Amino acid sequence: MKFDKTIKIYLFKENARVDFTIKVNNHLAITYWLDVKDFETLLNGWRNGVNMEEGGRHWYMEHKKHGPRPESKSTSYVRLSISGNGQRFNYRVKYAEIEMLEKEYFYQKHNKMFWDK
Repeated sequence: MKFDKTIKIYLFKENARVDFTIKVNNHLAITYWLDVKDFETLLNGWRNGVNMEEGGRHWYMEHKKHGPRPESKSTSYVRLSISGNGQRFNYRVKYAEIEMLEKEYFYQKHNKMFWDK
């Protein structure tokens, strides 16, 4: 099955959980599970930066306007860092992809999806 988005979500309303999958490459995608409350915390804070602790993991999400130092070139992307159990995963996602993620989440929240009971 083709995974053509960088981020794919499924909102499971019956148990208030979001399956949040990030495509790393054509052969690897990593899925995290978040409570709706925590997922909405990320969506409400990513433009200015949000830190969150959830289930033994630390989440950090922020819109970045400059690349890493020392160059600090002007750019626009969203940094998503997830750490726990001695591991840290750092993702760089296009700004537009996070905007699409927001739209997809609210579409799923306000519409019946085929997986809804």
